[in-house]
Amino acid sequence: MIAACEAAAHGTLAMPNAGFEREHRDRTTWRRYIAAAMRLEATYGPRMRCLRREIGQLERLMTLPIAA
Repeated sequence: MIAACEAAAHGTLAMPNAGFEREHRDRTTWRRYIAAAMRLEATYGPRMRCLRREIGQLERLMTLPIAA
């Protein structure tokens, strides 16, 4: 999802490290990035929410005492 948002934000001028140079982005670039993220939510959102739930479950399991 990040790669797709970066490509949308930077268009054909995208550079491999462009995602890490956020201080050089202007308002238009940020708008393109956010618009792409909104479009991609339907594709990536369900899986990301599932992963977040699974991470929460694993974190809770890690706090359980281990019986010897």
